[in-house]
Amino acid sequence: MDKDTLLDLRRQIDAAIESDTSEAYRGLARRLAATVERLDGAGPGSRAADDQLGRALQMMEDVWSKGLEPPAELLSTFDHRLTLSDLLSDIIQLQSFALSISEGDLSRTPKIKGLMAGSLKALQANLRHLTWQTRMIANGDLGQRVDFLGEFSQSFNSMVEKLAEMRDHLKRDAEELSKANANLVAEIAERKKAEQSLRENEERFRATFEQAAVGIAHVSLDGCFLRVNQKLCSILGYTVDELMGLAFSDISHPDDLLETHLHLQRLLTEEMDTFSLDQRGVQKGGPTVWLNLTVSLHRNAVTKEPNYFIAVVENISKRKRTESDLQLTLSKLERSNAELKQFAYVASHDLQEPLRMISSYLQLIERRYKGRIDQDTDDFIGFAVD
Repeated sequence: MDKDTLLDLRRQIDAAIESDTSEAYRGLARRLAATVERLDGAGPGSRAADDQLGRALQMMEDVWSKGLEPPAELLSTFDHRLTLSDLLSDIIQLQSFALSISEGDLSRTPKIKGLMAGSLKALQANLRHLTWQTRMIANGDLGQRVDFLGEFSQSFNSMVEKLAEMRDHLKRDAEELSKANANLVAEIAERKKAEQSLRENEERFRATFEQAAVGIAHVSLDGCFLRVNQKLCSILGYTVDELMGLAFSDISHPDDLLETHLHLQRLLTEEMDTFSLDQRGVQKGGPTVWLNLTVSLHRNAVTKEPNYFIAVVENISKRKRTESDLQLTLSKLERSNAELKQFAYVASHDLQEPLRMISSYLQLIERRYKGRIDQDTDDFIGFAVD
C-alpha cells in the first residue's frame, strides 16, 4: 500500500468520523473493501499486509465504537512508515478528548491537528467561554449573550432574557412583598396591642365582676343564669354550681315575678334602657331576703339583637328593717303628737276660766291700788294685766 493510498484512506476515515453517521461508516467500509480488493495479488507479502490492515481496521472499530484500548503488540507490528498507525493514534486521542469534554473536563488540550481535532478544539473554546458566561449570569450579570453557537445561541439568549424578565418580576414582587410584610408587621403589632388591651380589659372586668360589693349575674333571655359572681352566691346562700343550675324565677318571690317580667319586656321592646326595683328574693332553704334589682340588656354591637340581661343585685334587708323601724317610730310620734294636741286642747280649755278670774282680780287690784304702794308694784301689776 503506497503513501497516497493511505493518505486517501485517512481522509475518508476523518470524513466518516466528522459526519458520525451510519451511512458514512457504511461508505467508509465500502471504500476499505475496495482498497483491500485492489491490494489482492499485489505480490509476495500481500496476504500479510491484508491481515495487518484487517486487524488495524478492527482495532479502529473497537477503539471508536467500544472504547477499547488497542493491544500494544498489535501496534508494534505496524510498519512505522504507515500512516495507518498514526491515524489510529489520532483516533485514540480524539476519543479521549471527546470523552473528557462530554464529562465536563475542558482543561485538556490534544496535540493533534486536522478538521476533527480543530472542530473539537473550537467546541472546547466555545464551551469554556459559555462556562464563563454562565458563571457571570450566576453572579447576576444578565447582559450576557451568545452569538457563536447557532440555534443554541438563540435558545441561550432567550433563556437569559427570560431570566432577566423573571428577575425584574421577582424584584417587583419582592418590593410588593416587602410593603405587604411591613403592613402585616404593623397589623400584627396593632392586633397584639389590641389583644393585650382586650386581655387587660377582660382581667379588669373579671376582677370587677368577682370582687364587686354587690351581686352580679348574666341571665339568658329565657331566664337561666349564664354567669354569677361570689357576692350573689353569698346573698342567696348558694354555691356557684348550685346557682348556675337555677333560673332567675327560682330565686324570686312569686308575688314579685309579674312586675319583674313586665319590666323585662319593656327592656326587650326598647321602651327603657334599664330599670331598678325592690323585690323579695328566696334564699336557699326558703328564707326571704329583700333585694334591690337593677337590670339592663346587652345587645350585639353589630346586629343590635339582644344577647342577655345584666342584673345587679343588692341585699337591702337591713335597709328595709331600718325603714320599717323608722316607720314604726314615725307612727308612734304621730300618735304622741295627737295625744299632745288633745292634752293641750283640754288643758287650754280647763285653764281659761281660772286665768280669766286671775286677770279680773289683777285689773281690780290695778284700779284700786295703782299709785298707792310703789312704782315697782305698779310695774309688776301692769305686766300681769298685759
